[in-house]
Amino acid sequence: MTLQEFVRDSSREAEDAIRLVDKKLAEYLSSKAAASLRIKQARGAAEANRAIGDERRHNVEELSARLRDIERKIAELQLRRDEQKRLVAEAHSKFVDAQNSVSKSRKAEEQEQQGLRHLEDQVKEAELERNRHKDRLTEAKSSALTAYLNAWWKRMLELTASQEDKKRGHEARRALEEARHRDARVGGLWEAREEWRRILSGPLSVLVRTTAQEALKRSEAELEKLFPGALDAALEESSNDEIAELYYKPNSADGALRLFLPVAESAWKSMAAGGHGVESALASQLFWQFAKSLPVKMDNSEYLVEDGRCLLRTGLGEQAIGEVGTVRVSLGLGGSVAFILSPLPSEILEAMGDEDSD
Repeated sequence: MTLQEFVRDSSREAEDAIRLVDKKLAEYLSSKAAASLRIKQARGAAEANRAIGDERRHNVEELSARLRDIERKIAELQLRRDEQKRLVAEAHSKFVDAQNSVSKSRKAEEQEQQGLRHLEDQVKEAELERNRHKDRLTEAKSSALTAYLNAWWKRMLELTASQEDKKRGHEARRALEEARHRDARVGGLWEAREEWRRILSGPLSVLVRTTAQEALKRSEAELEKLFPGALDAALEESSNDEIAELYYKPNSADGALRLFLPVAESAWKSMAAGGHGVESALASQLFWQFAKSLPVKMDNSEYLVEDGRCLLRTGLGEQAIGEVGTVRVSLGLGGSVAFILSPLPSEILEAMGDEDSD
């Protein structure tokens, strides 16, 4: 044999190993790129939700600006009205002092009276327009509370759904962990997957990385068929804790405090009718956790729906609510939401006061 033949025989195994490792490394990089894309898409969805909130805040600010402009115009009209009254008084004095110009003075007075009536009509029209815009502003502020509560209801439904997905994934992962220790085929697939992942973690040629990635995909596809969702699930429970404010209205006309709850009216009706769906179950869980966390006595408290909003009407005072401070709603694997109990902002209270007076 020649020296070149010895070299080829000696290096063939190492070259094959290098190609295999290069292929596995290529598969890892492809998985990493896909994960980066999913992260980017999730960030994009969060930005879209933030844009919706900014648009609603802009609508409220625009209505407030329009109301301020109407109030300024009313003030100007009132000043003009006072000036016209003064001119009418002067015309009347001249009428008394100058008998020879009675006809002229009466004509001037009539003209001024006509001008005054016209201005009074304008003032009335402006006041009506102001009241219409004020009603729209009141409605916007009041509906903002309903939208806020509904948004958190939807968020908790999302967290509850993710809880079920995580639960199924965890069960599949535990089954996989048990099977790989007692089932030779499953254990072999698992060991092959781990080995290919190890190979792909190092520097590889393009051919070796491609080969390794394909082999890894085959191993994971077989495991996914046997245990759907197991490879994407973690054995430990990950927390997804969120914080939000939950508002109450003190000093109501009936002397009761109203704590507004993040429960959709449809879920309330379904639960009251004995429904057994996801929304009914979540609503029941929320009511139970609030009843457990608050020192309420049901002989002076009740859950009900007012103006499309679910709430707890109770004889508790603000001091008792303040001592509770926060109510934590646990959603299992979906995490939890800590609701900080806070009084309604003054502008919302004023809007709701306007609604009550109507």
